[in-house]
Amino acid sequence: MAPFDFEPSALVHVGAAEPMAGVARATDPSFVLVPEQSHYDGVYYYAIARDPLARGREHKLIDRGSYRYGHPGFGWLAWLASAGQAKPLPYVMLAVALACVAIAAAVASLLAADLGLSPWWGLVVAVNPGLIFAVTELTSEAAGLAALLLSIFFWRRERRLLAAVAVTAACLVKEQFLVVPVALAIYEIVCWIRRRRAGTNVSAGSLLLRIAPLAAARLVYLAWFAYVWWEFVFSPVDQGKDIVGIPFTGWVHTFERAGDFVYADFSTSQIGAIEIPLLVAVGSALVIGSVRALHVETEVQPVFILLALTVFSLNWWNLLYPKDFLRQATMVLVLLPLVFATGAARRTGVGSRPV
Repeated sequence: MAPFDFEPSALVHVGAAEPMAGVARATDPSFVLVPEQSHYDGVYYYAIARDPLARGREHKLIDRGSYRYGHPGFGWLAWLASAGQAKPLPYVMLAVALACVAIAAAVASLLAADLGLSPWWGLVVAVNPGLIFAVTELTSEAAGLAALLLSIFFWRRERRLLAAVAVTAACLVKEQFLVVPVALAIYEIVCWIRRRRAGTNVSAGSLLLRIAPLAAARLVYLAWFAYVWWEFVFSPVDQGKDIVGIPFTGWVHTFERAGDFVYADFSTSQIGAIEIPLLVAVGSALVIGSVRALHVETEVQPVFILLALTVFSLNWWNLLYPKDFLRQATMVLVLLPLVFATGAARRTGVGSRPV
């Protein structure tokens, strides 16, 4: 914000020539506009915060509107926190993002301690470069991470309804979190099978009762998905299908493009030079973490595996540029140290492991 007298609207990154610029300036004549090449995704959450149900004009002024409204959670939080007032939105968006970082760090610390690790592991939130970048661009990663960690922590503590609310919020923040209720259900099924093999008499009905709240997340998201499809004619999947593909193919293409970048002009070569070691390091960490997580000793591990799979399914457009790559890898990099925890579960419910 410093080049613009610390004005938070600079973090929204509204391009001077894009349609949202006129709307922003009409609300606040001092709203900072940036060169068109500096446009970034904060614009879409700003538009959603101004037009949360896509009934106004803002949803018509952004590209791929159906896809953007497929994950409105961060925009909704800003809308609620601003009481529907448009002028203070840049300040509110920044405050919400920072609050979500604080919540995520606190819950990460509590979760680490609950898993038998040092609570200092909560610092993985504070030092995550993708998350720091996301806050400076006012995108949704902080809100998604806070909801994700809350859902795991509440589920581990047998607060299943609160966990269902948190995971539903996560799914509305970003579609990738639709795998989280599946992962938690997998954990419960694995625990149930182990207890049966150990001779404990637990019925299938008790298992279904435990995992039933997880269905709420997908049902709520499905209802919102249908609404967006009806409102925009195109579904969020139609406008966002080029973002993901067959697992690992996007990584192969990214290695090829990064290799070509190395021998391009000076500025471009810098991207290629750092992107290749980033891909190697992060990719290796995700593979190692996924192999470790196959033991399924805690709730974190199946969540990590499925979220890592979503990262491995990204296309080159989301992987080639370090800023976007680190944003996309934020969640799994925060979960990575927790994957190696082997602390016994504190739960004593039907689906838990024997301690």
